[in-house]
Amino acid sequence: MDLRMRRARRGEFPTIWAATIETVWRDLPEDEKARLDRTAWEGHIRKRLEPYVESDRTEAWVAESADGTFLGYLLVGPGGGYLTQETHGFIYDVWVAPMHRRRGIGTSLVRWAADWARSKGYAKIKLEVAETNPAARRVYEAAGFRLERAYMGRVLEAPPENGQSREQRPKR
Repeated sequence: MDLRMRRARRGEFPTIWAATIETVWRDLPEDEKARLDRTAWEGHIRKRLEPYVESDRTEAWVAESADGTFLGYLLVGPGGGYLTQETHGFIYDVWVAPMHRRRGIGTSLVRWAADWARSKGYAKIKLEVAETNPAARRVYEAAGFRLERAYMGRVLEAPPENGQSREQRPKR
C-alpha cells in the first residue's frame, strides 16, 4: 500500500489518545484490570502518558493513503539513559486503524521509525510490546527486533488474617 508520513495535526490527537489508551488498557494483565476502575485509571494513565503523546519529548507522525485517509500513527522519540548512558530511538506507540490492518501498514510504520531513528543519529531503536499481543510481536520480529529483556510479574497471595507472613508462620 502506498502511504505517506506527516506530522500529526492538532485535530488528530483525540484519535491518537483514544487508540493509545485502549492499547494500554488491552495490554494490562487481567488481574490488574480486575482491580481498577476504568474511568479513574484513564485519568491516571493520561497524566502519565502526556509527556509521550503531546509534548516536545516525542514526535507524533501519521500514516495516510494517497487520498488522505488516516491509516495509523507512530509516536517516536529518544529513549535510554536508564541502564546505560547511551540513548537510542524509541517507538512509544504504533497503531494501525482496525479496518486497515493486515495490509503491511504496521510493518511500514516500524521501518519508517527505524529510518527516523537513523536520521537522528541513533545506533539503535527499541520498543516495548505486551506478551499478550502476538500479532504486534510478529511485526516487530519481522522488522528485525529481538527480545532484550523480559518484564515479569507474579500475583501475590493475600496476607494471612493475623498479619504474619508465610515465613513467620509456625510450621505444621
